[in-house]
Amino acid sequence: MRKLSLDEIKKFELGILDVFSKFCDENNLTYYLTYGTLLGAVRHKGFIPWDDDIDVIMPRQDYDKLQEFLSRQNNFFSPHIELKTPKSKGHQYHFCKVVDNTTYVQELSMNERYKTSIWIDIFVLDKITEKQPEQQCFIQRLLRMRKHYFYTIERKYNGNQLNKKIKFYFYKAILKPIYFVLNQRQRILRYATKYSESDSNTWFFSLNGDAHKTLISSEDLQQTELEFEGKFYKTFKNYDKLLTQLYGDYMQLPPVNQRVAHETMAYLLDN
Repeated sequence: MRKLSLDEIKKFELGILDVFSKFCDENNLTYYLTYGTLLGAVRHKGFIPWDDDIDVIMPRQDYDKLQEFLSRQNNFFSPHIELKTPKSKGHQYHFCKVVDNTTYVQELSMNERYKTSIWIDIFVLDKITEKQPEQQCFIQRLLRMRKHYFYTIERKYNGNQLNKKIKFYFYKAILKPIYFVLNQRQRILRYATKYSESDSNTWFFSLNGDAHKTLISSEDLQQTELEFEGKFYKTFKNYDKLLTQLYGDYMQLPPVNQRVAHETMAYLLDN
């Protein structure tokens, strides 16, 4: 194996994004650049210089169709570009990723038994009730479900607070065998889609830690295209609203000590 540089990782991710976006366009599936990828498109017309991640999001209906369409071809877009779903063997996440199987990624924060490759994340837009306080109660319960699940798949606690460290290892020990039996990823999925058939006009990023920041209306689902690394990809027409919700004054660069990439090491596999 050969270790890949940050620039090489980005090239692999762009290749995955190209395959994914082309498949979506050919099959009339809606997607949006989001999070740091959207921020990079607006502020830098490409990657945030110190970032090594690509995030897209799809409305639930399109997200499910993507999985349905690809299941007919064993989840492969091409010979080495594969959709990993919560049902895929060895995939620890409760949302989908698209990976390049010619690479290997060591996620330092995750349990060693989980293997992955260079990826792009596929997140989900779900409907949510507009009634209060039911809405916030729903979001908080979903966030707890996700957090407790991550306790079971993360390798170690990375913070400095003793009380949180004790809580992490306590939940990890108690919940890991329980979730193995219950299949917590499927429980999260069922709960996140509780309002899928409702007439609500409010949507949220259901499988993300900042779900409380990402409430958007049906009108916000209109698309536009933005340049990202020399090509144009779909995203939210009202991207300013979303980025402001997520990051505040998003055109302001963060302090130097916060300009860090994810804690991963990537390698090119031998042929």
